[in-house]
Amino acid sequence: RGVEWMPVFQFLPIKNLKNPHADEKNVDQYSVQSLHMIAFLSALAFTLFAVGVSCKLIAEHMLNFNKPPLQRHVFRVLMMAPIYAICSVVGIGYPEYSLYLDVVRDSYEAFTIYSFLKFLLAVMGGDKGAILLMAGKPQIEMLFPLNYILKQPWSMGVQMVYYCKYGALQYVLVKPLCAILVFVAEINDFYGDQQWRPDVAYPYISVVSNLSQIVAMYCLVQLFFAAREELEPWNPVPKFLSVKAVVFFTFWQGVALSIAEQIGLLKSYDPDFTSKMLQVTLQNWLVCFEMCVVSLYHKVAFPVSEYQPSQGPPGPDEILRSEAPTSGAQAWKNILHSTAPHDVVKDARAMAAKEGIAAKEKPKSFAIANAVAEAKRRQSPREEGEGASEPSAGGERLRGAVSKLHERLRPT
Repeated sequence: RGVEWMPVFQFLPIKNLKNPHADEKNVDQYSVQSLHMIAFLSALAFTLFAVGVSCKLIAEHMLNFNKPPLQRHVFRVLMMAPIYAICSVVGIGYPEYSLYLDVVRDSYEAFTIYSFLKFLLAVMGGDKGAILLMAGKPQIEMLFPLNYILKQPWSMGVQMVYYCKYGALQYVLVKPLCAILVFVAEINDFYGDQQWRPDVAYPYISVVSNLSQIVAMYCLVQLFFAAREELEPWNPVPKFLSVKAVVFFTFWQGVALSIAEQIGLLKSYDPDFTSKMLQVTLQNWLVCFEMCVVSLYHKVAFPVSEYQPSQGPPGPDEILRSEAPTSGAQAWKNILHSTAPHDVVKDARAMAAKEGIAAKEKPKSFAIANAVAEAKRRQSPREEGEGASEPSAGGERLRGAVSKLHERLRPT
């Protein structure tokens, strides 16, 4: 006695509706399933819009791949909206697979946070350029709560760069590990999604994953404030908000909906469509809608005009390499270049080997940083009094090279 879908909708992963007039007991079930169909179709429309807008912007960047070290990370950030939207709309159609789709979405979230931090470092000329630019800056205090925990803040230069970098990188490594544990626990029926009991794996995996995310976001914010003057020419606030707002808002939105489901604010009258599935569907629908807004906001935060070729001859640094608009075949090569995780593997190996802040490289890095700091202190001897010493030739050349690099990194 059920009413089948019209043929055009038979491909949709939504249950068949029952005739509401056949039995009054089916009215609530009919309403839930009707809302499920509406949610899926509208989320599909949101997803197609977000994917279309993002793909257009990505294509513009790939066809004007003038600054590869920067645009490689821009591509990764721009992919956040399509991946979020696709995972969410599939989760609406197949709520039983939402757990696995959330793992994919959260793993890419970790990759996006790390890629944006690498973007900030690339704007400053990479790790070495960031160390040189920040070494002579006044020491800043750590953000809350480390300002009350650490006796001394991270020194401007080597410690600030590498601690922030590896703090974001650990989330990229921890999240896939947590995903593997989720799959294993779910297969063996002891994951206990959204259940805070000591005999299930959910609370332990959730605590580890959330702590790792907090550390990564803290390091990203710390580096952003430490280098805000150097990043100012690149209009960093919209770029920063495009990443932080998505991560922050989607997380607390999920927490609020989970609490609403547990206290009974979200109810389902369909025995085949539980209140938990209703909560997951609502979260996924909201994410699909929000990704439409994010995809439009990315056009403002990451315009192609910022990455046009420099007017002067290309410098020795890779970030200054200029290229003419590329063909479609070259654009695909640029996409492959941007998606290749070789930089993540390289940084992970360096972190495992304790390079960068270890004794192997630390003396050299501190020597460079101290030289830059000394050069900057001698920059204006008249302001320090008549007795101030003249800047040394080596320090002056180093200071000039750093200033020149910073000027050439400014967007055109």
